[in-house]
Amino acid sequence: MTPLRIAVIFLAFSLAWILLSDELVFLLLDDRVQIQRVQTIKGWAFVLLTSVIIYFLAKRLQSALVRELNTKKRHLVQLRRKAYTDYLTDLPNRRMGLRKLRQLVHQQRPFSLCFIDLDNFKQINDSLGHETGDKVIASIAHNLGAQMDSSQHLIRHGGDEFLVILEGMVDAEPVSALAGRLMQVFALPVMLGEVPLRVTASMGIAQFPRDGVSVGMLMRSAHLALHHSKKYKNCFKLYQDTMSQAVSYRFDLDQRLRQAMVDDEFQVFYQPIFDPHTGSITGAEALLRWPSANGFISPAEFIPVAESGGHIRSLGAMVLRRACEDSCQLSKTLARPLTISINVSPMQFVDGHIFRDLALVLSETGIAPSQVILEITEGVFLNQVIEASEALVQLVAMGVQLSMDDFGQGYSSLSYLRKHPFAYLKIDQLFVQGMEDSDQDLALVEASIAMAKALNIKTVAEGVETQVQLQLLRQLKVDFVQGFYLAKPMPLADYQALLGVHHD
Repeated sequence: MTPLRIAVIFLAFSLAWILLSDELVFLLLDDRVQIQRVQTIKGWAFVLLTSVIIYFLAKRLQSALVRELNTKKRHLVQLRRKAYTDYLTDLPNRRMGLRKLRQLVHQQRPFSLCFIDLDNFKQINDSLGHETGDKVIASIAHNLGAQMDSSQHLIRHGGDEFLVILEGMVDAEPVSALAGRLMQVFALPVMLGEVPLRVTASMGIAQFPRDGVSVGMLMRSAHLALHHSKKYKNCFKLYQDTMSQAVSYRFDLDQRLRQAMVDDEFQVFYQPIFDPHTGSITGAEALLRWPSANGFISPAEFIPVAESGGHIRSLGAMVLRRACEDSCQLSKTLARPLTISINVSPMQFVDGHIFRDLALVLSETGIAPSQVILEITEGVFLNQVIEASEALVQLVAMGVQLSMDDFGQGYSSLSYLRKHPFAYLKIDQLFVQGMEDSDQDLALVEASIAMAKALNIKTVAEGVETQVQLQLLRQLKVDFVQGFYLAKPMPLADYQALLGVHHD
């Protein structure tokens, strides 16, 4: 019944009571004193009745308000639980984890923070589906949670990441012992029905206040330690200051690299490739060089930064164009074809950049496609075997030649060599330089050359540094050689001079 209806009913009842009762009193009584006494009793009766009605109405209203308030409280509790609890694992979520970290930092209570990330979890989602991935996450969360006590807090940070907060634990030995116990959780397979699935994880650990005096600094330190453990996988690392220094150096190098690209500081050097039997130069390998005030910055330092920062595509296109232009001009001057070998990063295959860049360079420089040798490492094939296979066929269709670089380093190089249209095999310098002292290295080089000949693939031995190595390679009938003993990488002018080309 609505409040308005109750009010109308009460008003009608009151009016009827007043009018009818007064009429009845005047009809039955003539004595004024009796009428006044009856009117007084009637008034008190009305007041009493009204009080009773108001009491029950107020009681009912109070009950309704209490029920509504309790309902709202339950809803708030549920909303709060949803806001701070991960829906999949029922663990505290990232928001709750950060709140707990801020509380501990505010209270200046020492603790350790473990950042756990599953290794290659994307492959599980891609191959088995996200529903299976969720089951794996839930199972791992349950197993990790079984290792926690009241002072240890497991939090799902998101995706395949977990945080573990260890209150009061900052000594390396007990922290490492607990981290080792947590890593043992991943030694057991996750059971999907009756099918076992093995999942590993990497962990980075930072400690408050030693490794950071704020939540942000501590999270950064733990993440840096995790980044280092990811290099090896299935292990944990405690944060060290050198990790931060390495990241700072990479960041600084990335900024300098960006500016160097704007200022066109990069140079292309050429390392001649020789026929070991005639001693003639058949071509060269184009190598990217970055000069600085203290000499040249090592490609081993800046190439990974260029790849991770997305700059390698622009640098690769620049090297491709400049090397083809120079080689084409030299070939015309000498009236004989010179090959040019160019290293190709796996990142250049992303979104088909290599095809567009190559087609444009071949068209604009006029170099014969057969003079261009693209050196490709095993990294092109990893995680994208089908796409890489199609890409290599497409490159060969454009007329260029392919070389398997660093042969012998990768586990699957032989199978890739057999399946794909390589024209050259480049024997890794570690084996070439070990031939003098190691019968095993000598046997590996000999076997590589014999295998390549059986597959009708030409061989290039890199890293030749002594006369003995050169003589051994001649005896093994390698097709081409390059190395410091023969010629170091050099600027274009020096390469021209070595070829006997005079320039103004």
